[in-house]
Amino acid sequence: MLESVGRKLLSVEVFEQLRDRVVSGALSPGDRLPAERDLCAQLGVSRSAVREALKRMQQAGLVRVKHGGGIRVLDYRRHAGLDLLTGLFVDRLGVPNPRVVCSVVELRALLAPSAVALCARRATPEVDARLDAALAALLRTQELGDRQRASQALWAELIAGSGNLAILLAFNSLLQAYALAADTVARFQEPELRHDAGFIDMVAAVQARDEVAAAAAVRTHVALGLAPALAFFSGEHDPESVLTPISLAAPRLEAP
Repeated sequence: MLESVGRKLLSVEVFEQLRDRVVSGALSPGDRLPAERDLCAQLGVSRSAVREALKRMQQAGLVRVKHGGGIRVLDYRRHAGLDLLTGLFVDRLGVPNPRVVCSVVELRALLAPSAVALCARRATPEVDARLDAALAALLRTQELGDRQRASQALWAELIAGSGNLAILLAFNSLLQAYALAADTVARFQEPELRHDAGFIDMVAAVQARDEVAAAAAVRTHVALGLAPALAFFSGEHDPESVLTPISLAAPRLEAP
């Protein structure tokens, strides 16, 4: 049964309850949601709050609205996008979801080498200058939280330098998810965040326009944070399987 909600951000609370039931499997693909008036009665909210929540559910790829056919639950694994990550990364009490955290850090480990290799291919003198500035700022920091933020700023320059919009948007989604549990993320990433040589090697490879060296430097560097994360959140993952190099022999793309 759905639970009556409070009076703060009603549409958000309704959305989160419905989303959580879809993702947990309590609502299965093809299930029909109750009518709006029934949802209002169960949740103790106005019809406007329910309608706004259902609109968000539809935008998130969690339900499909059919005129005359009601609202049907979709398979989020086939229809939802990365924007769902921020809602799944932590629960409603702010506790990280181990399965989702593992998925996020694995995705980062898979995307980052290819993204930085593209940066090495497409970088310009302006990109080089921004990388120098971001790296210098990082190397000046010592406090872990400051170093985490400086690291994200450097990664932002590397990702932007790839010239790939899809990777950039995926990176933004990962950052938004990480921000919900910044302290926890910093703890398992600390070996990576403290490894100055890794950051230096990545930037040097990009500025040398060496795609293979750039990808290799990234794989070595992110492994320092990947292994502790997978060990912390789940003992069932093998970091080596995630870091297996992906071929860079794809056709060379022109910078957009």
